[in-house]
Amino acid sequence: MRKKSYLNGFKPCPSCSFVQKLIFVELLEVKRLLEANLPERKKVTSQDVTLRDAEYVKAYVGISTSTLYRSERIGEIRPAKKDKKKRWYLDSEVERFYIGYRGPRP
Repeated sequence: MRKKSYLNGFKPCPSCSFVQKLIFVELLEVKRLLEANLPERKKVTSQDVTLRDAEYVKAYVGISTSTLYRSERIGEIRPAKKDKKKRWYLDSEVERFYIGYRGPRP
């Protein structure tokens, strides 16, 4: 694809180096991809989904609180919603985390 098709009316400054212009073009491409995936994320959240709290996740996977929050920090599982003092996880996310942590079910 041509470089100008990514710009969509935006232009980097004329004094920018070639590398800065390439980074700018890549950022615009990432922005376009994120905007394209936004309707899919809204569609998933609007469906009837089951949310599980942290206590359920700990009991289901068999881990401690610190292990759950450490896994959350490094990105192995992410909460779908955070209330005042509770974190809620999608049921599909919990199952994916279980398989990644313990392996497939026997």
